[in-house]
Amino acid sequence: MMFNTMFECFKKESMLFELIAFMERNSDGFTESRSNYNKCLHMLRKELSDNATVSVDEFDAALHDAICSDLVYSAYLGFKANLDYYENPLANNFLEVDPEIYLREGTAHRLPAYEKACAKVDAFYAQLSPEQKETTGAVTDYESHLETVGPKLAHYWAFKKANTFFQKVIPGYCASIPFTYAYEHMLAKCIGITIIQLNEINMDATSELPNPSFAQLLDY
Repeated sequence: MMFNTMFECFKKESMLFELIAFMERNSDGFTESRSNYNKCLHMLRKELSDNATVSVDEFDAALHDAICSDLVYSAYLGFKANLDYYENPLANNFLEVDPEIYLREGTAHRLPAYEKACAKVDAFYAQLSPEQKETTGAVTDYESHLETVGPKLAHYWAFKKANTFFQKVIPGYCASIPFTYAYEHMLAKCIGITIIQLNEINMDATSELPNPSFAQLLDY
C-alpha cells in the first residue's frame, strides 16, 4: 500500500520530460544527438510508405516507452533501496556494487512494458532495407544517452525523495545523511557533472509540467 501510494505520483511522460530537459542542460553532446535523432526520423518518414507495418511515430513512441519503463522501475528500486538501507545498512550498501547490479537491468528488461515496447521497435527495424538501417546510427546514439544516464538519475531522485517520504509514514525513520551524501558524490562523479547540477533533477509528476506528446517533446 505504501509503495502504491508513492507510485501514483510517478507519471512516465513527466519523468521522460524531466530527463530530456535535464540532459539538454547538463549532458555534453545530447543536444546534437537529439537533433540528429529528429533528422533521422524525418528522413525515414519520407522514405517509408503509408502502409508500413510500424510507422515512424509508432517507433518513436515505443522507443520512449522502453526508456520510460526503465525510469519507473529504477525509481521504484531507488525508493526501495532507501528503506532497505535504513533497515539493514550493512547488507544494503549498494554503493559498493556496479550500477548495472543495483539497477537490476536484467529484471528491468524483462518487464512487460519494456518487452512490449522493444517488440514494436524490433518490428520497425525488421521492415527497413539494409540501406535504411545503416542510417539509424543517430537513433542508437540518442537512445544510448537516455538509457545510460536516465535510470541512474531516476534511482537517485527517488532515493532522495524517500528520505522525506518515509519520515511521514514510518515511526522512528531517520534518513542517512552521510549515505545520501556519499551517493550523490559517487553519482555526480560517475555521470561527470557537479553535485549542484545533479540535484537539479526533479522527476516529480506533481510539479507544474505540461503533458506533451512525444512529438512535442522532440520538437517535431
